[in-house]
Amino acid sequence: MQYIYFDSQKPSACKVTERCTSIHRGDAHVFFRGSIYDLSLHSVSFADHDLQENINFVRSINGEYSIIIDSPTYTLFATDHMATRDLHFYLSTELKHLVVGTLRKHVMNGGSMGAWRCMRDQIYVVHKPTFKLDVYQNRSWDLKQNVNNYDRVYEAFELACKNRFTSPKDKLLLSGGMDSGAIACSLSKLGLRKFALAHIQPPETEKMSEDEMSCMIHRFKIHKGQILPKFNRIEWDAVKRELNKLDYVERYLNPPYDWLVALHAQCVKKVAPDTVGFLTGQDADNLFCDQGQNYKKQRPKSFFGGYFPEQLEIVFPWYTNMNLWLNDLTHNYFDLEHRIPYIDADLMQAWFNTSVNLKNRSRKDWIRQYLRDHQYGYYDDFNKHYERLGNV
Repeated sequence: MQYIYFDSQKPSACKVTERCTSIHRGDAHVFFRGSIYDLSLHSVSFADHDLQENINFVRSINGEYSIIIDSPTYTLFATDHMATRDLHFYLSTELKHLVVGTLRKHVMNGGSMGAWRCMRDQIYVVHKPTFKLDVYQNRSWDLKQNVNNYDRVYEAFELACKNRFTSPKDKLLLSGGMDSGAIACSLSKLGLRKFALAHIQPPETEKMSEDEMSCMIHRFKIHKGQILPKFNRIEWDAVKRELNKLDYVERYLNPPYDWLVALHAQCVKKVAPDTVGFLTGQDADNLFCDQGQNYKKQRPKSFFGGYFPEQLEIVFPWYTNMNLWLNDLTHNYFDLEHRIPYIDADLMQAWFNTSVNLKNRSRKDWIRQYLRDHQYGYYDDFNKHYERLGNV
């Protein structure tokens, strides 16, 4: 299992695992976990004492990551704009004690009185020797809705998929729906094959419709996919007990969320044990339609029923309840790096800027149009309709 751990009072206890990164730059020590897609971490100088320069660096990167920068005058730590890579901390100004780590368990074991989860889109800075905490905004979003086409959205989406598929051993969890289908369509444009994995009948869900099954079978023939093994409830219960030792997951890991965040990871390792990067179409529903359409909520956690206002600030940010830390904990346990193209920062920004008419034209309209433009069929689970296009 990969994690990072930093203790201001016990420098010798600071550690990273093989798949995490530890870099020394002058007087600065950097701990990093995850992936960034627009530069190499080893090419960054990390100013020893220039706090603002390092804050600007964190704001500039696009990826799924958590990071700690420890210098002689301050310790900076943050997770990405969606908090996809979990990070906890404990701070006592009185005791001048700071502990930062991936796992709540490790922070608590360091003699801490508590452990707080780092929030999305925030950069934390603890100043030495006062141990005073300052919190800075990470990403600044432009919420103007003034673009009447999807050109920039498509460009950012295809780059997000390409960046996250870094090895022939990486895999995509495929279904018959729009979200994973658009990713598969994008990857196939790159000439990639044999990248798909799927459950023909996921547990804890209603039986697949004939149309959805037909769509998935057609996709599997095209992408030469692999079928994941049948879910074993006894095995999963054992894993859940282990995860509970690391964090308080019991309240979250009940149907239907068991298989969504953890079951696939468990099964992937049986079929493709060398897999590291694991792509999914997760959270397109949260981001691009708020789990609904035209004020009609598809799921209880929908905020406003998927009808976007003329001023996006009215509902922004509506996507704060996705519990991506749970994905990180679970996939981390199976030595998988969960990558989600739909939460790419550049893609989100490009879509925020599209006009409100495009956003409300249909549910997840840009994904639907992308599939139609590329003649890639899909099953719409909201309207229960299979749109056959091209060979799918």
